[in-house]
Amino acid sequence: QLEAVKSVAKVPTKLYTVQVVAYRNEPRALREVSRLYQKGYASRLIKEGNYFVVCVGEYLNRNESNEEYEALKREYKDCFLRKF
Repeated sequence: QLEAVKSVAKVPTKLYTVQVVAYRNEPRALREVSRLYQKGYASRLIKEGNYFVVCVGEYLNRNESNEEYEALKREYKDCFLRKF
């Protein structure tokens, strides 16, 4: 099942994403990606140094992300919009 989650990740085509959380533990990060995916979010895992960053969505600009960002902010208080 975790291998299927890894295959979901693809090269981003838009400039922004919502960073939800970052873990040092890859299996934990993969579980979070899978959980978000099951909730209907286009989620992915990005490796940055010693961290596995869980991100949701791809957006051309900040305004495009508003709806998902606000929904995610209710569950992930520290999430933020970032550039790829």
